[in-house]
Amino acid sequence: MITALAPVMLGAACGNAAACSKVVDGVRQAVSALSPAAQRDIGELFMLLNIGPARGALTGIWGPWSEASAADITGFLERWRHSRLALLQAGYHALHDLILAAWYAEPESWADIGYPGPPAL
Repeated sequence: MITALAPVMLGAACGNAAACSKVVDGVRQAVSALSPAAQRDIGELFMLLNIGPARGALTGIWGPWSEASAADITGFLERWRHSRLALLQAGYHALHDLILAAWYAEPESWADIGYPGPPAL
């Protein structure tokens, strides 16, 4: 799922498979560092988004993530982002924050935001 979402959320910045693979690993690491309660919540979100009927009902993406178009993923993300339901908004923000945190944790991405890296002491 993260492999499908990351290129849509990051756009051209995540232009190759190696960069996106690092995002998947980064999300895994970020989740493992969360509190047990937050891990449970994220796990439930990921589970729902990976069960076909639940994914279809919640996102409008009925097929596997690997077959979802960028337009379909963008539509789902925008619907959740602007939903009147706080739970869907929270789901969007969790996905967004995890993916962007994983991306910007990688030194290769720092140039995209003009960050020269941590100061040398």
